[in-house]
Amino acid sequence: MTIYAVKENDQLDKFIKLLGNQSFPGLANSIKISANMVQREWVKTIKNSKAKNGWKNEYIKSIHINFENEMSSEVYADENKYIDFIEDGVKRFDMKPGLINGPNSRQGKNGRYNIIFMRKGIPGTQHIQNMPVVTYQKIKKMSKEGLVKRYNTIGIGNVMQLKTKQVKKRTKNKSEKYEGLQKIGSKGHSQFGTFRVVSKKSEGWIYPGSSSIKIFSTVSRKVEPKVKKILQDGLKMDIEAGLKYLEG
Repeated sequence: MTIYAVKENDQLDKFIKLLGNQSFPGLANSIKISANMVQREWVKTIKNSKAKNGWKNEYIKSIHINFENEMSSEVYADENKYIDFIEDGVKRFDMKPGLINGPNSRQGKNGRYNIIFMRKGIPGTQHIQNMPVVTYQKIKKMSKEGLVKRYNTIGIGNVMQLKTKQVKKRTKNKSEKYEGLQKIGSKGHSQFGTFRVVSKKSEGWIYPGSSSIKIFSTVSRKVEPKVKKILQDGLKMDIEAGLKYLEG
């Protein structure tokens, strides 16, 4: 979207170019004001959208302003996948084939399978699902001492069988989502999550997808008349100042 104070190559545009940029400080200032307004509106629209928080944060970080010269500025977003996820949406797909045939999968008696660590973020973590504060307060106190393999961990929730070690049941009435929640990693570098086995018979590995949210087109429609008004007001100030100068 490109917005001009006046139409390109008409008489007023030629007149402005003839006198030079320094003769129109009001217009130059209005261009800066417009660029900052567009950036604020763009960020605000992203924040108020229903997109995932992690995606929104990455989209917002990609937005910049480039003041090319006194009479031109550009508000743009760097290309990244999170913008595409929001603007274009993500189609529903089955994750199981990719997981079963991934580099860490293995062959079992009943076919190939894979053990997937489903990481859960602590409260405030971006890009991944956060566990409830109450759950985090309990699992962060758990010990990792004496672990031989990363699968041999102490968890909360229902009894689980991972490799050869059985995880003892620690709590009751936890939601299925956090059953078997684990604490793994080296000292000072803990991660939290659950281990899940995926095979051809497994269910529930469908990514539901996400609908597209047309942020850019929404912002464009909203800011275009505002930017035109700001630019025209700035140009009007310069013309009025010029007329007063001639009268004097």
